[in-house]
Amino acid sequence: MIKSAIEKILGLSAPTITEHDGIEYADRQLFPIKPPQPARLEIKSLSGLVDYVRACTKQEERNNLVIHAEGPDSVYLLTKLDMIFQTRDCLAHCSLFEDRRFTFGQFMDVENFIISLQSHFVQTETSKKILQIVGNIKCETVQTSEDDGTTQRVAAKQGTVMVKEVSVPNPVSLKPFRTFRELDQPESAFVLRVKSDSGRFSCALFEADGSEWKLDAMARIKTYLEKEIKDIAIIA
Repeated sequence: MIKSAIEKILGLSAPTITEHDGIEYADRQLFPIKPPQPARLEIKSLSGLVDYVRACTKQEERNNLVIHAEGPDSVYLLTKLDMIFQTRDCLAHCSLFEDRRFTFGQFMDVENFIISLQSHFVQTETSKKILQIVGNIKCETVQTSEDDGTTQRVAAKQGTVMVKEVSVPNPVSLKPFRTFRELDQPESAFVLRVKSDSGRFSCALFEADGSEWKLDAMARIKTYLEKEIKDIAIIA
C-alpha cells in the first residue's frame, strides 16, 4: 500500500528531461496532445471512394491528400504527413462489400465445386471447359494412375452409355472475383486436381502464380483511380 502511494505521488510530479549528445531524454514516456482527428468513413466500392473525393474535397485540397492501395481489397484515403506529429489522418477506407471467395487448396465434393466455380469466377471458355469435365466425371472410374504431376487423366461420361478418358488440363488460367468489381479481375494460373475416395470424387484448385495477382490487382486499382481522380498522389 505504501509502495503504491509513493508511486502515485511520483507519477504526479513533472517529468525530468535531460540532454545527452544533443538528444533530449525523459525519465517517463510523454504523450503529445493531438488535435481532434476526423472519423474515418467506410466505403465499399472504388466508385464510392471517387464520389467522396469529388464531393468532399476542393481541387486545391487534393494536393494534400494521398491514396494508398494497401492490397487488392483495401484502399485508404490519407492526409499527407503532419510534420509536427509525424502522423497521417485517415479520411476514408475502401474495402470489398462482400469478401466471399473461392476456397483454394481444399478438396470439395463435385456439387459444391461446380456451384463455387460458377459463383466466384468470371465465366470464361476455360471455366466452362472445367465445368464440362467435372460435371461428367463418373465417380467409380476416377483414375489417377496416369498422373505425371502436370496432366491427370480421368474417365468421363459421353452421352448416356459411353465412357471415355479425358485430360484434366494443368495449369488452368482463371479469373476469380478477388478485387473490386469495377476492375477487370486479374487472371492467374491454378492447378486443378481430382481424386476419388470411397466411391465419391472431389475436386480442388491450387493457386500457382505465387500471389502475383495481388500486384496486378493493385496496379489496376492505381490505373482506375488515376483516370477518375486528378491531383492526388496514388501509391500501390
